[in-house]
Amino acid sequence: MAKSKPKKVTKKAKRKGSRQPVQFVRHPDTDLDIDGLRLHKSTGSYYRIASDGKSRVYYKKNGLKGIAYLRRAIYEHECWQNGNTPTDTIEIPVTAPAFDDFGAEIPAVATLEEDGTANLIRYISKDDLAAYFRDQLSNPETRAEFANAVGIPELINLHSLPPVAAPLPLEVIIKEYINGKVFKYQRQYDDAETAWGLFSDSVGVENLEDIDPTHLSKYHKSLRTLPTPRTQENHFKTVNGILNYASALHKTKRQVITDLKHDLKGLVKPEQKSEPQPNPWKVEEYHSMVNLVNEDPLWNAIFVTTLNLGLHGGEMCDLLLSEFDLESNSFRSTRTKTGVARVAYLWSRTVDSIRQWMDTELYQRKAKDRLFFDEYGNYNIRRVNAKIRKLRKDVGLKVVFDGIRDLTRTAAGAENVVAIRWIMGHTMGVDDNYAFREAAETKSVLEKVEQVVFGYKAEN
Repeated sequence: MAKSKPKKVTKKAKRKGSRQPVQFVRHPDTDLDIDGLRLHKSTGSYYRIASDGKSRVYYKKNGLKGIAYLRRAIYEHECWQNGNTPTDTIEIPVTAPAFDDFGAEIPAVATLEEDGTANLIRYISKDDLAAYFRDQLSNPETRAEFANAVGIPELINLHSLPPVAAPLPLEVIIKEYINGKVFKYQRQYDDAETAWGLFSDSVGVENLEDIDPTHLSKYHKSLRTLPTPRTQENHFKTVNGILNYASALHKTKRQVITDLKHDLKGLVKPEQKSEPQPNPWKVEEYHSMVNLVNEDPLWNAIFVTTLNLGLHGGEMCDLLLSEFDLESNSFRSTRTKTGVARVAYLWSRTVDSIRQWMDTELYQRKAKDRLFFDEYGNYNIRRVNAKIRKLRKDVGLKVVFDGIRDLTRTAAGAENVVAIRWIMGHTMGVDDNYAFREAAETKSVLEKVEQVVFGYKAEN
């Protein structure tokens, strides 16, 4: 006989926002609701609502696996309701009090022996075992009895135990991350604080240990409000990176963090594209946009430099003057995303446009470490995108700034993949440990790009 799937019925209640991610659970045999047992849809985890209002999660790593896991969840749930605990437990003396991880005392269970006499037995789960040992050994009144019960009399002379690890506040995690990480740009610290702020505000708890699947569902909902799948994925990866840092810093919290990351991975699944979808500018589109800024030395330099180096908008905003050698027509930097060297040969037109921009009154008045900036002394991707929207509207195009990088890569073709990766700042794997990237090696590839876009090939 084929096994039936678990039967669930969605709770019908007024609720603001999206549909309820929690479901009541019905018994597969009686078809009746099981009081206190729930299924969290987003994580596929069964959990019970305890008398203290807190929850215990069953199989949060395995998720929903059909009728077998449902019956296991029902068994564990009924054990707790009857004052017992499920298998994987040990029997402890009734005279010794025991408390679960929520601080509630675990009651003794009455059982009948074969001769009809009553007997009290108390069980403790493996999750509460460490706390029970600590309580018994820390209390002078129970230490001797406990030591004799477990058959280790030497424990009687144990007068102290290492302190229990204090809870880890979410606020402390981000402060340690910001203070300990070394980034090239301030915006990377700002992005980390923004991503962690969304996470901590969504879960709504103070400490890392307090986070459960219900809290993560709130974070999932907040994450989906971000404008694009790419932004959602970046936030998700940043939060994982911060958790990795906290795991390396707090050894006693590694298992908690590992479980949390596992739940996050099952909850948040960034969209995967089956194949890349580049959107390069057409050559005529590039020239149409360049013609609109013909009298603007700043944007003339931005357009040609971005094409020459194959840059994203944010990378263009962060260019430093120290990364350019205008005398030798070379560029060298370290790409933040990959952490590898990025080199390129500079076209003469690129050098000329940069020099023209540096000769302007605005540059002379506000000269600073960054190569490109506006009258306010800086540039960011929001202002760049606003400028592009205005320009493309004037010529009736639907282009975005990153299409310039796609044009560079498309025009470069596949003749010299190594040089292209050096220009684009892509990693070469193990080879990055040995090969020194040299700007002159990219000259032929970039001359090809220049020929495709400008119809010009430089003399050797």
